[in-house]
Parts: sequence; C-alpha cells; structure tokens
Amino acid sequence: MKKLILLTGILLAVVSVSQAQEMPETTTESGTIATTVLKVHLHNFMSIAINSNDSYIDLEYRTAEDYDGTGVSTLKEDHLIVSSLAPFIVKVNSSTISPLNEDGVALKADGTSVKIKAERGTTKGMVGSIPNAVTLRFEGDNIIESDVASLNNTFNITYSGEGEGAYRNKYFGDGEPVVYTTNVIYTITSK
Repeated sequence: MKKLILLTGILLAVVSVSQAQEMPETTTESGTIATTVLKVHLHNFMSIAINSNDSYIDLEYRTAEDYDGTGVSTLKEDHLIVSSLAPFIVKVNSSTISPLNEDGVALKADGTSVKIKAERGTTKGMVGSIPNAVTLRFEGDNIIESDVASLNNTFNITYSGEGEGAYRNKYFGDGEPVVYTTNVIYTITSK
C-alpha cells in the first residue's frame, strides 16, 4: 500500500510539472485564456561606415599661401556613421607611415603630419561623445570616445595638411600634380 501511495505521488508530481511547463489553456467563469512567454533578446552590435557620398579626401595645394600659410583643410560633413549599443572608442590610423607618391617617396619621412579633427555631425550628431583632434599616424589614436549608445549617429571630420613650407620641396613633377596617398582607417571597439 505504501508503494502504491508513493508511486501515485510521484506520478502526480511529474504530471503537475509537465503541465506547468506547457502552460495549458485555462477555463474561467468568464471564458478561456491562454498564455505564452515573450522573450526580447537584445544583442550588442557595432558598425562604422564612411558616408558613401564623400569617401575621398583631397587636400589641394595650389597657391603660395597654401604652402607657406596655414596649410589646407577639408571639412567632410557627416563623414562617419557610427552605431554601438555599448560604450565605444573609434580609432583612426593610416595604412602607411606617411602618404606616398607613385614612386614610393614619402611626403614626410617622420610621419603623415595630417591632422584629423572629429566633431558632432550636422544631420544626426551625437550628444554625449567626446570627439578629439589627432595627428594621423600609422600606430593610430583615439578620435572618438563615448559612454552612451549610438544608433547611426554622424560625425563631421576635418582633414588638415601642414603649412609653413612643410611640403615646399615635395613637388617632383613636370606640370601635372604629384599625388601622395595613404588609406585612412577607422576602427570601432568596445570601451
């Protein structure tokens, strides 16, 4: 008899547990209800992109003032588009120590000397981030830091080349422009 009572108790416990997990339809005095479980899964993601309308940067030196004055600057509005649900850092670096011409001659042997400044974007600027001004280097530097989320927020970027005669002796052409090139690489990581 004790075994039968024990077996009945175990069967009732198993049936109760399985019914509790299935959440069956329940009848009440006013009708029938059913329940289910809703789970909202939030995953972090990070993305960074260059505005496709503005993916090239040209610093044009055309006059004596460009070379011997303060240099040349180009503002690219909404140039970077950044998304991250977690605090983040954006780092910028160049693919070479210095921009190179087609013959492999460096613009400056000791580094790029190009300054890059990040600011809040024009159309969807981000509040709460800390943009910086850095010298573009092969090793890279942090240009944007944020403790808040960003969803497709934009940043204006100003690229500035040196003045005061820094590039005076870097023209080796015959009337055509001599172009020095490097890739500017932006990387986003968790803070």
